[in-house]
Amino acid sequence: MEQKSVGFIILGILNFNHYKMNNDIPEVFKSQDTIYHYCSTNTAIEHILFEKQLRLSPRKSSFDPIENLKVSYGQGGVYSNEFEMQSIEQRTETGLKRLIEEVIGRYEGTKQLCFCKNAPIEKFQSHINLPEEYYGFLKPRMWDQYGNRYQGVCLSFSRDKLIEIHNELNHDINYVAYSHLSNNHLSFHHHELDSKGYDKYYSSLVATMNMLLSRKHQDYSGENEFRMYSFSDKEYEYIDISEAINGIIVSKRNLSKFANDQLVRYSKDMGIQMLYLHWSSSGISIRTLEDYEKTYKMVVPSLDAKK
Repeated sequence: MEQKSVGFIILGILNFNHYKMNNDIPEVFKSQDTIYHYCSTNTAIEHILFEKQLRLSPRKSSFDPIENLKVSYGQGGVYSNEFEMQSIEQRTETGLKRLIEEVIGRYEGTKQLCFCKNAPIEKFQSHINLPEEYYGFLKPRMWDQYGNRYQGVCLSFSRDKLIEIHNELNHDINYVAYSHLSNNHLSFHHHELDSKGYDKYYSSLVATMNMLLSRKHQDYSGENEFRMYSFSDKEYEYIDISEAINGIIVSKRNLSKFANDQLVRYSKDMGIQMLYLHWSSSGISIRTLEDYEKTYKMVVPSLDAKK
């Protein structure tokens, strides 16, 4: 009985330490301004952190078939009689053709960059400490799909600073049902071009297009996604992250010493926070680099003394 009691007490202490570590998360990761980008360890080390930039990639290369399909569109008009139809369509034929080419070209040439946000803070107002489910860097499906099967890296950034650097088009994703996705269709009308004029009608079509870009099926709602877009003619667009990056979150699963040393060096050189995540059947443990190094310094001398 005594042995069981001692075992129970030790287990309780371990659970307490696990809970305490997860609630000593630095304030920067609690901010609603902080957003997260998942990637492989190699991508983080060799490209993003080394080159100090993030890449916006063509939307058409997305794995989601709803995003990478060509745009569905049609053209027509509303007229009071046949004479009006012939007159308006004759006046607008060239302009509408040009309009279609420009708008569709803009849409199909879209480049995008995806992030996860922290959950709305209002959702957890009754909590003394924010639970793990609040944080945008603790999404298992994202670690599985984009974080190299739990063996990658999640980088954190200030959304406001990124927008200052790249203020072209930025959207929180709106999650909708299939019934809403079915109208991902652009319509070009001769009579609207005739009444509004080219510039005004172009702007209204771009606004519709931007709305369509911000929609994704509701099954993805757990990602709580924020996106940045570019419509340049280049194949890729890049954003300088030097002033925006504020954290490195590293999975300890199969983390090599080389990769760890590189990430630690970037963290210290850039003056940003670094967290270690340790996954287990009982959940997740989170430790800061500072805490990890303090513990290591305490353990290593004691091991050396035994030798």
